[in-house]
Amino acid sequence: MNKITPSISVIIPTHNRSASLKRNLDALKLQTYPLQEMEVIVVADGCNDGTLEMLCNYEVPFALKVIEQPGQGAATARNQGAASATGSLLLFLDDDIEASPHLVEAHIKAHQFHPELVVIGYLPPRLQNSSSFFHIQLGTWWETKFQSMRQLGHRYTYEDLLSGNFSLEAELFQRIGGFNTTFRCREDYELGARLIKAGADFVFAHNALGYHHDEVTNLDRSLSRKRNEGRADILFGRCHPDLIPNLRLYYFGTPVSWLDRLIIFLSFSIPALTDLLAAGSRWLLNVLESLRMRGFWQNLNERLHGYWYFRGVVDELKTHKGLASFLQGGSIRPDQSGVEIELDLQEGLSLAEQQLDKKRPAAARLRYGQYAVGRIPCQSGAERLRGVHLRPILAHTLAFSLLQALAMEGAINKFTSVD
Repeated sequence: MNKITPSISVIIPTHNRSASLKRNLDALKLQTYPLQEMEVIVVADGCNDGTLEMLCNYEVPFALKVIEQPGQGAATARNQGAASATGSLLLFLDDDIEASPHLVEAHIKAHQFHPELVVIGYLPPRLQNSSSFFHIQLGTWWETKFQSMRQLGHRYTYEDLLSGNFSLEAELFQRIGGFNTTFRCREDYELGARLIKAGADFVFAHNALGYHHDEVTNLDRSLSRKRNEGRADILFGRCHPDLIPNLRLYYFGTPVSWLDRLIIFLSFSIPALTDLLAAGSRWLLNVLESLRMRGFWQNLNERLHGYWYFRGVVDELKTHKGLASFLQGGSIRPDQSGVEIELDLQEGLSLAEQQLDKKRPAAARLRYGQYAVGRIPCQSGAERLRGVHLRPILAHTLAFSLLQALAMEGAINKFTSVD
């Protein structure tokens, strides 16, 4: 890769959002990165709202390609854009993103000296209604998601890949097979799972900032999406049986409460009844919000989203026996031979971190001299261990056992002063 001025292709899938797309393109014209070194590829997926007419008359200072396709979904659109891209880097942006002036440059800088990298940009939400209970909760979810990625030593998982603002090398995208076009939902998580398994490193770039203008999501659309997510997780589990225990639906194999067991039984046997009860619960949410009973609203909202997620599972699996059979497929454990190492912290934290960066194990056993400190377990769906993970884990998860080992060796002062 050219480390001075690498070429980059910005790929934007769009479907009937002409105004949002224009705002996106307007922001890209203001990038600090040299505009002659970037191309923008818009993939119009079944658009009939004037998007193509707008693009025909739109003047840009960078190379602009427009690809038309019938309504085949965002995954296919992104793959189409990538197939026609000439840049050595691919930057995927959703059409409702308004890029800050430094977004493209921040992605470029993150890639300069690190191959096989997936750069995740920051997407603070700009919601139409910021006062409703639902939108307050939605905004909190987004910020919590990015706050966790800001933490030093965050161990990335496939669920950290958000397709609205991320970049990777074109060669890596091609080698990994691009997006799985059978997914109409969760396609970013599925791509993330394959990237993690291929050994790609994820990084969060706070300066790769793009404002997410979510002008369509409301409570009803969110509930509908949950049903789609339930369906998608069945497909995800079939593609990645080793990750089935990570999925939300895994809980439904052994539900704890009698109410959940009853809902599961009725959802398989009399779904029309449970759908009617869900409709009543949806109406009750409006009542609770009007009375400003936020705690009750949150509890019912969580249950209602859980129901529609499970309803999507029922759509795919049909019977309780089908669910049991599906979950049994998740008992397969990946081969972990040779992926765990042992580290002696008595030799120094810096050396232990170097060993993690060199060997990139899935798990590690830690000791201080002859005394065991603990184990960093294999985490399904997460990146392999790096040196940056060690100190936060020691400071939080293994702090007490580390102090015990240090006390037994009488080495607390030495340990804290050297490293």
